[in-house]
Amino acid sequence: MIPKKVFNLILVVGVVFCSYSPVFAKTTEEELAELKSRIAKLEQDKAQQGEGILGDWSDKIHISGVVEVEGFYKDYQAAGTNSTKTSDITLSNVELSIDTDIAEYVRGNVLLKYEDGTDVTVDEGTITLGGVEGASFYLTAGKFVVPFGMFNSHFISDPITLSIGETNDNGVSLGYANDYFEAALGVFNGDIDELGSHDVLESIAASVVFTPSLDGLHLEDVGISLGISYISNIIDSGGFEDTPAGTAGEVQDYVSGLSGFLSLSCQAFTLEAEYVGALESSGVGELVDAKELKPGAWNIELAYAVNDKLEIAGKYECSDGLWDLYPEQQYGPVISYSLFENTTLAVEYLYAEYENGDATRDLVTTQLAIAF
Repeated sequence: MIPKKVFNLILVVGVVFCSYSPVFAKTTEEELAELKSRIAKLEQDKAQQGEGILGDWSDKIHISGVVEVEGFYKDYQAAGTNSTKTSDITLSNVELSIDTDIAEYVRGNVLLKYEDGTDVTVDEGTITLGGVEGASFYLTAGKFVVPFGMFNSHFISDPITLSIGETNDNGVSLGYANDYFEAALGVFNGDIDELGSHDVLESIAASVVFTPSLDGLHLEDVGISLGISYISNIIDSGGFEDTPAGTAGEVQDYVSGLSGFLSLSCQAFTLEAEYVGALESSGVGELVDAKELKPGAWNIELAYAVNDKLEIAGKYECSDGLWDLYPEQQYGPVISYSLFENTTLAVEYLYAEYENGDATRDLVTTQLAIAF
């Protein structure tokens, strides 16, 4: 008979041996593999939760916008009458832009806009093919600002050049762009037609912009951009919507327009100069009752960036052939200050004289704006 102590020793050794047997080792390996699988699945689930309901589209959709609140004081003095004073605070402008990268060479854009006293509208909605790195040619179709004019400005108020030149319509634009040169040709129908003509796609706008490199001239602190553009009917611009031609939707003959601009920067200074004008006269009474006009306007601005937050600028602009639709001359300063990141406070003063000096206007405008 085996002594009890020896038997217990044999039993312990047997248990230990069995615990290290291949059968038990295999079970442990399976458990480790299962644990690793569970961890991998948890990490995958967490990554998917981080993408949100849009999944990969969160990297393809880009949202930006602006909100502008303005307060103004206006003193208008017509010849032989008492001055008229008005003031108010308004939500002057709200824009929400949604850009999408559909595919490698396909992009989409929707711009929603609200201006004081108007409904929210789709100001722009486009599909663009090309126009990215590796594809310098592009095609844009939809509703957009046609390629006419540049309208650079450092002021709160729109320059007269923009008011009589900017045209937003449905159409197609073909273009080519690189770092130094851009050309575009747009075709659209327009809201204003010639008397007796058909409502067809016959209006065009074309532009050429040069941004030459000055590195070879050792002018690292100097930048320049200049361009010229043409439109077959300048009366299609938004600035003539309330004129007789805009209300009637017809003109005796199309009035073609020309624009040229220069933008020059040197260290902290920036000069902006632009001309927008008609190449022919409008018909009698089409813009102003019993008048034949040839609209045109100049805008010249000089800005100085005092530092990263503060900028001051001055402007002089004039117009001709616009009767009392817009000031004959207008000038004044503006000061803008970056309060916080993407938050700007600006104050401008503009003095205006209308044709023949029969009226003057003092306008003070303050704007608080954010961009995101």
